[in-house]
Amino acid sequence: MIVTISRLYRWTLPVLLLSLVSARSAHAIDDRLLVLPPAVEAYPNEGIEPWDELQFVLQQSVVNISVIPADSLLVVWYRDTLRFDTSREAEAYQQAERFGADLVLLSEWLATSDGPVLFGALLDTWEYKRTRESSGRTALDMLQHLFPRRWVFGSTSEIPADYIPPDWETDKLAVHEYIHAYDLYPDEAMIRGIGARVRVEVVVSQDGVPLDVQLVGMNPVDWGFEDVFRQALWALRYTPATLDGEHVTGLLQQQIPLYPVRNRD
Repeated sequence: MIVTISRLYRWTLPVLLLSLVSARSAHAIDDRLLVLPPAVEAYPNEGIEPWDELQFVLQQSVVNISVIPADSLLVVWYRDTLRFDTSREAEAYQQAERFGADLVLLSEWLATSDGPVLFGALLDTWEYKRTRESSGRTALDMLQHLFPRRWVFGSTSEIPADYIPPDWETDKLAVHEYIHAYDLYPDEAMIRGIGARVRVEVVVSQDGVPLDVQLVGMNPVDWGFEDVFRQALWALRYTPATLDGEHVTGLLQQQIPLYPVRNRD
């Protein structure tokens, strides 16, 4: 599940690790990303391990990647957290081969006259080259520029002023209409006149296609509504988000009602 990151830097480490459990599930088309522990000269966020912070932001706000779990690395490294700065490409490729990664993220926190800055480099293990570099005062800043076409806008509290979120091609009752049009409404709930309401989180691609669907706070539960909501949300098409007039991947979040009677007029 995508979680809005509003107070990440005040969270304690246990809360941060718990949040990782709810990250988006991986898909078959995802690139396997190896996030190597960053070298740290100066770091602005007390209570959060820099490596955990990177993985958290990636799993919540970047689409079409599957982050290789940190535990997988620690087991191989005998629980020793190694550190890799952006110059250690040769070692990074060795680790990528070891863990079957398509991409590798190298990063380091450095002290500058303006305060700590995070520098990052993305390595493509298929082409064996550095494909992109970025820097920022936060992990959010650096990663957003490092993954411009994979970043899910709207998944953090830092939203550009000229950003317009994705929307339904018609309106939010499109889900209600789709479920009734294809006779998907749960039989027992229909007989008893029971409706439903849920908050949906849909990652919408630049082409208006859903990339991920999550349901939050389904009410009521155990009536079969979860499956029909998901079927409808995956089937529908959406108006893509825009940034500076260009289509981008964005997060649609909305409370959706479902009624046992099709015509609500």
